[in-house]
Amino acid sequence: KVADTGKGIESNKIETIFDSFDQEDTSISRRYGGTGLGLTICKKLVKLQDGTISVESEVNRGSTFSVRLFYDLAEKEEYSGKFNSEQVDVNFEGRKLLLIDDDSMNHVLLKPSLEKWGLAFDSAYNGDEGISKASMAAYDFILVDLQMPGKSGEEVIEELTSGKHTKAKIILCTANAMVKSFKPKLLHLVDATLLKPFKEYEVAQMLNGLIAENKTKTPISIMKKTKPRYSLTNFRAYAGDDPEVLMQFLISFIKTNHENLDFLRKYFENQDYSNVGDTAHKMKNTFGQLEAWAVMEQLIELEKLVDSSQPVNVIEERIEKTFLHAGEIFDLLESDINELEKAGYTSNP
Repeated sequence: KVADTGKGIESNKIETIFDSFDQEDTSISRRYGGTGLGLTICKKLVKLQDGTISVESEVNRGSTFSVRLFYDLAEKEEYSGKFNSEQVDVNFEGRKLLLIDDDSMNHVLLKPSLEKWGLAFDSAYNGDEGISKASMAAYDFILVDLQMPGKSGEEVIEELTSGKHTKAKIILCTANAMVKSFKPKLLHLVDATLLKPFKEYEVAQMLNGLIAENKTKTPISIMKKTKPRYSLTNFRAYAGDDPEVLMQFLISFIKTNHENLDFLRKYFENQDYSNVGDTAHKMKNTFGQLEAWAVMEQLIELEKLVDSSQPVNVIEERIEKTFLHAGEIFDLLESDINELEKAGYTSNP
């Protein structure tokens, strides 16, 4: 159960609250943002697990949403956080890992486990040392900490993935669980992410997964030339592969972000740079779901205006690039919507 102390829901609206684009009061979206799709997505996710979702609400007192999911009780504990190498096939014989991390404790923690699994282990305590070692020896895995003094983990990864130094699997290690939001381009360069504090079995599962992959890394220079402007993978997943819900998502995305672009330009013209940053932050979430990296690159920089300043000509250039790339994506999404309509689907809730 999840309860709030908000404005509540009128009794005659309870039956439709889970419908697409239906909000109890349309002024909510105007004042606080949102598309009205959140509860629809929740309902679909619950339904996929053969569960139920319901709501009880009282005006001016709040609402309580209840989710019921039914699972069989296992006869024994199927999962344990304690890694058991005898029960999991782990074979790293003949493989080598380089850890680039300024925190010596992580080197101390990892070394016994990796050597126990037959994995040769090498250490570097800063970015320059790590790049130097990577250029002189062949590693199967390179684990890079994100935040390091001097050369940052991001700079190290960009240099390693340039193809000059290594063909190793690159693993980003960070304590920031929000890395997907503020470093989307960086995640596109690495093969895996390991969140601190990590457990022994998590390291083993991750490395095993990378070994199981038969994919070869595409050189970054080629990726930049052939990479699509966006991907509908995340939207399709949220839509449960329902084309009509997908259409609703796309229409909502275009409408919302047209409005956001207008706000972006208005705030810039009024020299309200903090609100430029705030609007970019809002846009970053949805364009991130589309994996629209060209737009994201500009939004990430504009978002920093919430807390810092930038030259006006640089801000203007980034806004113009945002308009340009977003416009291209809108046109392509309109084509996607037209194709769905030709196939007989409708966007009506």
